[in-house]
Amino acid sequence: MSRVVETDILIVGAGIAGSALACALRNTHLKVMVLEKSSLPLDTARGDHLQPRTCEILKSWNILDEFFEAGAEKRGQTTWRNPNNEVFFSSQYDELDAPEPYFAFLNHELIGEVLINSAASSKNIELIKPCQQWTIVQHQTNLVVVDAIDDDGQAIQIKSKILVGADGRGSKVRESSDFETKITSYKKPLVVLFGQSSSYPHNSDLNIYLRKNRMVTLIPRTGGGFKIAIPEDRSEIKHWKKATKQELKQRVNEQLPELELDSVHFCDFYQPIDLRTTRWVNNNTVLIGDSCHAMHPARSLGMNLTIQNIEKLAKALIDSEPTRFNLALRDYEQNNKPALDKILDENHRYAEIMDSGSSDTFSMLEQKLTALKGNPEAMLQRLKSTAGYR
Repeated sequence: MSRVVETDILIVGAGIAGSALACALRNTHLKVMVLEKSSLPLDTARGDHLQPRTCEILKSWNILDEFFEAGAEKRGQTTWRNPNNEVFFSSQYDELDAPEPYFAFLNHELIGEVLINSAASSKNIELIKPCQQWTIVQHQTNLVVVDAIDDDGQAIQIKSKILVGADGRGSKVRESSDFETKITSYKKPLVVLFGQSSSYPHNSDLNIYLRKNRMVTLIPRTGGGFKIAIPEDRSEIKHWKKATKQELKQRVNEQLPELELDSVHFCDFYQPIDLRTTRWVNNNTVLIGDSCHAMHPARSLGMNLTIQNIEKLAKALIDSEPTRFNLALRDYEQNNKPALDKILDENHRYAEIMDSGSSDTFSMLEQKLTALKGNPEAMLQRLKSTAGYR
């Protein structure tokens, strides 16, 4: 016989989006249940830098300190380098008038771990991980009924006022709830590698290198290491995957000859897409994160935009009466989707530059960024925008 649970909000997916929403709703009057099919940590071929605005939000949820206790570090600078390894542009975030004037970086799987552990510690949140299976058996305007198998193999029936799809790019919630989706693919996947260099002087900075035919990104990780992201032709992926450690060093040095590597290893390759749903809300179902706006990681915005939108969704739900949840969801979408769509458009244009591998396009980007240095107001606006303040 099934255990029957009644809840206010059922979240499917406990990645960054689902666990962040649960954190935002912890210790509130709302009952929340979270279903997560996987027992494994999040993979590390993802973003792991939290914008100043995101850090401010995490502090308001009383969990920012938990990230630093887990090993998070601070970075205050992003630098851009041309093919001659000359810095032609930089952003100094300690100059920002903000509560948390820095990026916090923590390995992605640890970000997910901090979020879900913080959420699960609250009395009003129940986490089922791994959830062996779940199926929607009834979906009405103000009620969704889900049959599931919990982590002990026991049957459970969940009756919820709201269903939240936080189950990623291949969202089962999205597919089952009649959301129209548009997907744009990019030509080049990103090869992701982890490296160490005791002689590299910029380990705590985010460094973006414009090469003749690549935009290569060196992303700091905790403990003095870094992640290397290189756009690559699909035909070359097999060679990266099969390369020896020495061959990997040679391949990286072809792109970054000034980088003396102590060690490097292949992590994964990531196929970026631009995925957008025409709406986020359908009656009492709402999509969050990659399930409704997966984006190219060119500007490292995905996780940060997700958490910043979740703050607004959580507030809308906390401030609403349960009988008016559907209206709160519609208001949330109307007030926030148009602005995010513009950011997604900007990110797509930037992604196309990264995907092009065109030296002419990179040269134009260098000229555009260099020109900003003569306009203090424009420099400040860019600094605020890249920090998450728009």
